[in-house]
Amino acid sequence: MPVYNKAQSCAVSIQSCLDQSFTEFELIIVNDGSTDHSLDVIRRFDDHRVHIIDQPNTGVSSARNRGIKCARYEWIAFLDADDRWESTYLENVSAMIAEFKEASMFGTAYKIDFGDHYKFPDFKLPEGYRAYLDDYFKIALRHTLFFTSAVVINKSVFNTIEYFDPTLKMGEDLDLWFRIALNFRVAFNNNTLLSYNRVSENNSSIHKKDITFSLLSVIIRKNASVYKTNYDFRYFVNDFVLKDIFILKTEFINERSILLAVLKDVMPDNLFHFLIKCFLVVYFKINNKKAFRFFI
Repeated sequence: MPVYNKAQSCAVSIQSCLDQSFTEFELIIVNDGSTDHSLDVIRRFDDHRVHIIDQPNTGVSSARNRGIKCARYEWIAFLDADDRWESTYLENVSAMIAEFKEASMFGTAYKIDFGDHYKFPDFKLPEGYRAYLDDYFKIALRHTLFFTSAVVINKSVFNTIEYFDPTLKMGEDLDLWFRIALNFRVAFNNNTLLSYNRVSENNSSIHKKDITFSLLSVIIRKNASVYKTNYDFRYFVNDFVLKDIFILKTEFINERSILLAVLKDVMPDNLFHFLIKCFLVVYFKINNKKAFRFFI
């Protein structure tokens, strides 16, 4: 659990972890240079499972990475200092681990807490779905599914791929999920087991819409060989680029340098169709007509 100036919310998050029906775990809390009294709040918890790391501020990715490296157990669960696990969260994940032995990453559904009401995202999966996601990037076109406080990863994964990328200020979580899904089997439980707090102003996890143009370019560069050969991944990235530039952030269409950087990373054999799709999306948006998908 990375903590930065979360004195008002971290106690609830910590308690939700300690109240789990599954009890064999350690809670590593990395106080990432908080300037409020977060550390005092954390130290009030007298539980042998709580381990506190106090460090200068280095950012959420570095804080998570340090926690991963210090972990003694095989599986790593993440929890931001705003969010709350249901009491059976770890129990459900443990059952998933036993059932889906080939999976290296698990995710669960979550609800969004707006303070006065909850929103339940539509993950575009059947109710009660519990299975491998071998076609993850097809599903990710509709919803990326994985959310930091509702993800569990086998520690051995980091022997093969890099940790959270500390150079990314936004979208570092999505970057990691994509790299894991490209290299390992993943599974998902469509039961709501987390409450994601949207009331807090600086929650360390972000929504898909907040991903930056530069991250899209980074995703392609880190997985260039897979991008060339994996059609589902290539289609997903290109679709993601279009949504981010032309639909979600239309006001930045004139950011020529960013647009060219992304286009440069689109492989030549795909560039013509990509540009046609760009034109069609912009045309239909400008003319207020219903958008449609033009397959790449």
